[in-house]
Formats: sequence, structure tokens, C-alpha cells
Amino acid sequence: MLVSSAVVGMAVGALVPPLSALPVLLAFLGLAAAFDLRSGLIPNALTLAATAFALTVWVSPPLALGPLSAAFTAASTLTLLRLGSTVWLSAPGFGWGDVKLSVPLGLVLGWSVLWALYLAVVLAAIVAVSGLATGRLTRRSRIPFAPFILGGTLLHLAFPLGVVLDWVAALTL
Repeated sequence: MLVSSAVVGMAVGALVPPLSALPVLLAFLGLAAAFDLRSGLIPNALTLAATAFALTVWVSPPLALGPLSAAFTAASTLTLLRLGSTVWLSAPGFGWGDVKLSVPLGLVLGWSVLWALYLAVVLAAIVAVSGLATGRLTRRSRIPFAPFILGGTLLHLAFPLGVVLDWVAALTL
């Protein structure tokens, strides 16, 4: 199953022009969000197919190390957040599927993956705090994070960091 997922991901990556990689990645994120909402898990086959797809797109010219570094940094950041939330909440705040999902995201988005993940964490925090305030959630409640990764990525596309920084700079006199 995992080998066939990797082969499918590579085949899609070979067929999709690099400029069309983002819509395909959004489709992978949408599937991951749906699985996460339904079962609380992101299948390894899906994350492997998405990563194989992103690696195949990444190795097509021009090959740059920035996206690979961004993918590693994104996965490392979510891993550290997972470990920190495990200590603070006595339960992991992110699943390993979320961490693995950040790799293809970093390969396709490059360094802007950190902005997308920041927005995802902010969205999740808003939902968690409002859920705690209304009593619908407890500190032990599990919230699927893949939908927030999708939401953060979509917000990143609508409001790139450079545009947001320009808005903030225009506000300060």
C-alpha cells in the first residue's frame, strides 16, 4: 500500500507542471483534512503520496535547497510544538500525521510554509480558546489539526506575509 502510494505520488508529480503543484497540494491537504475530521488520523499512504509528489516536483529544474530546508524546518517546528504541548497538556497537541504533512507543504511553498503554519496554529488556537470558553471543549479534547493546516495555507495564499507586513507598516506612522 505505501509503495503504491509513493508511486502514485511520483507519477502525479511527473505529470503535473511545477506551476500547477499548488492546486494538487491543496487537494492532498483537503483529503488529509477530511480524514482527520472523520477519524482523527491522517493515513500514512496519503502523507507518503503527498511527499512523493512534492519531492518529484521539487527535483524538477531548477533544483534549489531552500524548499528542502523549509520542509525540514516546518517538520522540526511542528515536532517541537508537539513535544512542548505534550509536556504542557499531558497529551500531544499535534499528531505525527500533521508533522508529516508539513514536509510536502514546505517543499511546495518554500519558506512561506512557516507563515502558513503560523496561521494554522492561530486558527486552531482561536477555535480551542473559544471552545474552552463556551465549555464545548476541555483541555483534553482532541481537535483535528489538518483542517487548520488547509485553512492556514489558504489564508497564506490570500494574505501573503509580505502583503501583511506592508499593511502593518502602513498603519504605523
